[in-house]
Amino acid sequence: MDEIHKVVTGFSLIAETGLFSQLAPSAKPLSHPWPIAVTLPALTMMQIATFDALVSLGMKPTAIVGHSAGETALLYASGAGSKAMAIELAIARGQAMTIVEGSQGTMAAVSCTPEQAQEIISQMYSEQGKVDLDIGCYNSPSAVTLSGLSTDIDVAVERAKAAGFFAKRLNTAVPVHSKRMDPCRDEYKCLVTDIFDRYPRNRLTSQRIPLYPERSKRTHTAQNIIGLAHVVQCNLPTLSNV
Repeated sequence: MDEIHKVVTGFSLIAETGLFSQLAPSAKPLSHPWPIAVTLPALTMMQIATFDALVSLGMKPTAIVGHSAGETALLYASGAGSKAMAIELAIARGQAMTIVEGSQGTMAAVSCTPEQAQEIISQMYSEQGKVDLDIGCYNSPSAVTLSGLSTDIDVAVERAKAAGFFAKRLNTAVPVHSKRMDPCRDEYKCLVTDIFDRYPRNRLTSQRIPLYPERSKRTHTAQNIIGLAHVVQCNLPTLSNV
């Protein structure tokens, strides 16, 4: 997979960053926050490798659900797309989202219910008059991801901690799943469309395993373009509001 990345981008993730290997003497430590152009392809590689490892042990899924960045590996795991296609899509996502890395946005993980998270946001709005925050991900009944302006994220994290919830700002400068992603929408659509056009469409309509990409309530969020604009276009099944 790193070879695919090298062909597309001109550099090796392993050699340049040391990810996945302790034998990369020339690797440079990742900057803080972690660059999205590195983390998204690396995450996809890890997910695909995990899937392949489980399959090699005899585990065969009957259905696959993709959440957020997991939608990319989802195409490969379902048989709807090749490994190379999945890596290219992850690279395209990272390249497009680099556009918003300087927008003063970020995310935070909070161990609370969506209702409790919304209460924190509402309290901030009442006191500040304006809040640039979204509940970006509903990870479980008692865990959410907040996404938005960095200063508002910091306030929300402190309020959540004061209320007794685990809360942590994530090491990213990209407010994924928020309205602050709009500036990268056009570039994202362009890059992703090019990749889909270069890969055989017959494979996309003949996946071996039922495929369920996440469908976000926030249709303006560029993160869901693959799941909505392309997977649905290929007549693959979807679940609303996963």
